Amino acid sequence: MACAVTGLSHPGIPVCSRSSERCWQGVDCPIEQDDLRSEQEVLKSEQEAHSNTIAELLREVGMPAGDPCRSDYLAWLAQQRTPEGTPVPPRLLDEIARTHVRLRLVMEQLAEIEEQ
Repeated sequence: MACAVTGLSHPGIPVCSRSSERCWQGVDCPIEQDDLRSEQEVLKSEQEAHSNTIAELLREVGMPAGDPCRSDYLAWLAQQRTPEGTPVPPRLLDEIARTHVRLRLVMEQLAEIEEQ
């Protein structure tokens, strides 16, 4: 049977035809909120993983991570110094920047889901 909300057929559930005597009645569409919650949980897990990756990379050079969720995080990080007083190594900064882009994308997707 097609879902009343999405109009899609779901695997394992036969599509009802008007001529069928065995038409499935009362088969509900999976609740969309459950799907959103599941996606939200996955995204929160990804957000945590990206934040932890950034923190681990900075710990390797003896620096605190700060708050990677800040929108101005990369500008802030560029101003920071290692315990030896040197700037963050360029290759490390590049790797963190790529991870930060992924983190910000996940944060944007989470915000979209929370609006729904």
